[in-house]
Amino acid sequence: MAKYSFKSLMYGAFVLAATSFVAISAQAARPAPPVCGFGPVLITSAGTADLTTSIACEVYDGINDTQAHVAAEDPFGITDWVLADKSDGLDGDHKIVLKDVVNGGNSGSWSVDSFNGYTDVFLTLKSENAFVAYLIDTSILGGDWTTFSVFPSGGGGKGLSHMSLYYSASSLTTVPLPAALPLYAAGIAILGFFGYRRRKSA
Repeated sequence: MAKYSFKSLMYGAFVLAATSFVAISAQAARPAPPVCGFGPVLITSAGTADLTTSIACEVYDGINDTQAHVAAEDPFGITDWVLADKSDGLDGDHKIVLKDVVNGGNSGSWSVDSFNGYTDVFLTLKSENAFVAYLIDTSILGGDWTTFSVFPSGGGGKGLSHMSLYYSASSLTTVPLPAALPLYAAGIAILGFFGYRRRKSA
């Protein structure tokens, strides 16, 4: 039977205690994942809307709101999300243009001129290594947001890295007017006018 000195036993106990302390401290230091709240009224307290006009929300901890991550996660059970616009760059196809978003703050507003017939749209609040997706009511073209409860930090909220806007391609309910249609119609009208004048002078 192996014999251990009092000194070696104390050293082993110390190492075990130190390892446990480091593990517990590391776990405690990791921030809790965000918890979202949705609804029509923005109130800066836990459990309330973090983005007005939202009708549902989902949390994605540990990833960015890239097209690849969204395609892998299928927010709100929809599988054909397309990135339209992003508040900190030129990403997206810009079929819907996101306006009025100021990055870096913990609250603000957003707007679009039109959803161009798409009825399934979500906005993200991205901060640090997480994002929250908010399915929105597309009958309303703007609203307010805050990171106060979803990304809390002291007496306020963490700064917004960026906001992204995604739409479901299959949710298009009206066919957008082609850009060339007015020119085509004008050309037909002019040809018709000249044809009328030719018949009248004959």
